[in-house]
Amino acid sequence: MADPNQGVRFDLSVFPGLYRRKVEVPNVMVEGNYHIWEASPQLTYFSTRHQIEAQDRVYCDISYGKLEEDAYLIRTQCVNHSGDIQNLVLHYMASLQFPVVKDGWSSREAPPVRWTLPEHCLYCRAVDYRRFTRDNPLPTDSLVTDGKRPNEVRGSGFSGGSAVKLQKGDKLDFVLDNPLPVSRPVLAVRYQSAQSCVLTAQGEHFAAEGPLPPREQPGFALVPISRWDHEGGSLSFSLWVEEGSLVVDSLILCQKEEASQLDCRPSPTPHVPQVWELGSDTPLDQGASPMLPLFQDAAKDRDTSRNFLILKYPDAPGYYGLYWDFPDYCLRYWLTDELDYSLRYLAHDHVRKVLTGNGRGHFSNVFLRPIPVKPQESLSVYGVVCRGDSREQVEQKVAELAARRESFPQAWERQHASALEAQGNPQGETYRFSQNRMIATTLTNVVYPIYVKRSYIRHNTPGR
Repeated sequence: MADPNQGVRFDLSVFPGLYRRKVEVPNVMVEGNYHIWEASPQLTYFSTRHQIEAQDRVYCDISYGKLEEDAYLIRTQCVNHSGDIQNLVLHYMASLQFPVVKDGWSSREAPPVRWTLPEHCLYCRAVDYRRFTRDNPLPTDSLVTDGKRPNEVRGSGFSGGSAVKLQKGDKLDFVLDNPLPVSRPVLAVRYQSAQSCVLTAQGEHFAAEGPLPPREQPGFALVPISRWDHEGGSLSFSLWVEEGSLVVDSLILCQKEEASQLDCRPSPTPHVPQVWELGSDTPLDQGASPMLPLFQDAAKDRDTSRNFLILKYPDAPGYYGLYWDFPDYCLRYWLTDELDYSLRYLAHDHVRKVLTGNGRGHFSNVFLRPIPVKPQESLSVYGVVCRGDSREQVEQKVAELAARRESFPQAWERQHASALEAQGNPQGETYRFSQNRMIATTLTNVVYPIYVKRSYIRHNTPGR
């Protein structure tokens, strides 16, 4: 979890396939050649099986196991039970995933917005209200769907993806603790509205009222304060509309002359990371060359100790490191928010370095190819993904883990031993295989992030 408070998730997925022929991309919504295989109760280890050819003729078992804090071992066992040599591939796909807000049958990501605030101000999200009331209460006010608060709306562009809808007869009560002393305050409101409206804020020591123009996208307006005699302590007030309706994102109380410093906008490229290779202080220029070098030039030295990348995403704390113990690879970038179609459709494209889909996302792709596996043999490929607070810390951690790559098989054996298996008597032996698959499926049936009342949670099936 890159940022649990914002619902931001870092993903590292591994997809196998046949060289220059096809790639297996899992899709849990349709039946396919992807199966949950094993899992430990705490999910410190789990594995999946990808059928490359039916009836276990060719398959890949991909496992993820905890090596140490903030570091996971990735093992791909490529198995060839056919009578021919098979040239396989592996795609390591790194990406940053943001919470999704739904609009009917469609859905959109809601990346965090970036705020610029004056040094002396008081900021409050509208969804952090103390109490909501309306002149004509509804039965649903105390039983709100989708984990929302009463009158909360979800949408891309709002702070935290949430705002509050206000119409005539609705009232929000706020209590702000320890407000900063201000002499000439003004109330700044970030909102969205299809029509003009009049907003009122009133409390024991505070009163403000003013018109707000229509705004198709979230933006700011200043509401003049007509009364301010607050001298300290918490500040209580109510907010409502006299005319019209609007969606309120945030409230900011600041000095009038500092209001021009307010700014809030989404990151222009929230999915695109800076990428460093080992020992380099300069990030890679992802668009410098649209084409890959020739195959013989792309093949790396057999020493894989320097095969790693460091990634830093603009809207996630920390740095991420990726190591792979295989010499023949290339680094590519996918400009899309989905791989189910794009990766399959462009499986034959071994020329371009930047592959463009719908342009709404970004995947950093370490492409291992080809991986020859002889008939009736298997081959294991190891990798590591880790996280740290600084680039230097991640670089040191990955280098130390890469130096221990000879011990990866023993580390995997210890992780594999933690997988939960069905116990029973001899009469139930027939069902052991299917029960082990069901155990792994149930244990891994966890969804994150799920939004529930201003926070994000993991959700799992009942009985897990």
